[in-house]
Amino acid sequence: MVQHSFGKLNNDVVGNNLCTACGACAGLCPHFGSYKDRVAPLHECTQPLGACEEACPRMPSDPEALVRAAAPQEMITQEMGPVRRLWVTRAKDEDIRNRGQHGGTVTALAAFALEQGLVDAWIMARSHDSLSGVPTVCRTRAQVQACAGTKLTSVPVVGGFLEAAFKDPGRFGVVATPCQCLALAKIKASDHPRLRQAAEKLALVVGLFCGWSFGHRELSRALSGRVDPDDVTGLDIPPSRHQSLEVFIKGRETSVPLSKVTGAVRPACAYCFDMTAEPADLSVGSARLPGGWDEARHWNQTVVRSQMGEDLLERANAAGILTLQEPPEGALEKLKTAAAGKKRTALKNLAQLSKNPDDLLYLPRGFGKSLSSTEHGA
Repeated sequence: MVQHSFGKLNNDVVGNNLCTACGACAGLCPHFGSYKDRVAPLHECTQPLGACEEACPRMPSDPEALVRAAAPQEMITQEMGPVRRLWVTRAKDEDIRNRGQHGGTVTALAAFALEQGLVDAWIMARSHDSLSGVPTVCRTRAQVQACAGTKLTSVPVVGGFLEAAFKDPGRFGVVATPCQCLALAKIKASDHPRLRQAAEKLALVVGLFCGWSFGHRELSRALSGRVDPDDVTGLDIPPSRHQSLEVFIKGRETSVPLSKVTGAVRPACAYCFDMTAEPADLSVGSARLPGGWDEARHWNQTVVRSQMGEDLLERANAAGILTLQEPPEGALEKLKTAAAGKKRTALKNLAQLSKNPDDLLYLPRGFGKSLSSTEHGA
């Protein structure tokens, strides 16, 4: 029996714990719905090849081919996709730094791009309650600033983009996690008429580094008894040697051992190969600096991937929006090492899930075999 798109997503993606809750299917199809960090099938559909299947980041595709098609070959690295430049960055506006995660780079760039007319609106994650978020259309600086800060639970940002693209005029920027960036790349590359319509509205993608995300309900349960989840105003994860989750609670900060919350990590994250949002125009994450976490927590590291991303960063720098610094020696190699490690872990877990080392489920056969076992920057 031929399996239709609904069945493929329901059985192969949701049923295999591969769903990232990006919201692409729910944004394209009334037969899927999303709520907080969950996507669920609602009614069976017999569409033979739906737009939902084309856009889903966990349906089979070749992510490396998508990246190669959009970037000059000489800029593509084995470990983390295209790299034009790596910078250490932060917003010059102290208020934005205080609101944003680490250096506030994403918030500053998003507000600047709006004011310069580079996009008409942003699709960003805004806090819904203490531990979950909702996709939000931001058309003003104030709306962008209201979305500042990292949400460590999944937010269906791609679904939010699709909903806006099909009904609102203008061109959009999207701030997205790596799996969401892959969905957006698939939308841009698709020949499906409905996805082409959405792709015409996609002007700019800023990716966020991501090792994994939490399930909303699971994290709430893990924190209960240690802190009141309803009082949480922010979360952060220091470098791995700290082995802790920083929890901000109405003006104070506490630390929870990472071992107490790792059970709340979404199962799908074990099968994600991308740490640095490779298909984005710019990718932004927390910095790693010689002064340690006390210094680094106030800065970002920013990977320039496309000409559009480079132009935006240069314009923001010239306008005095950002402070740009050269990264410490070896920073890129250390980032490559971390990115390669995530790839290897995902490939191992996918082979275990399929029970066949040659079957990587949503990735093509042989994906990642070119990665060297040598650790860069060790």
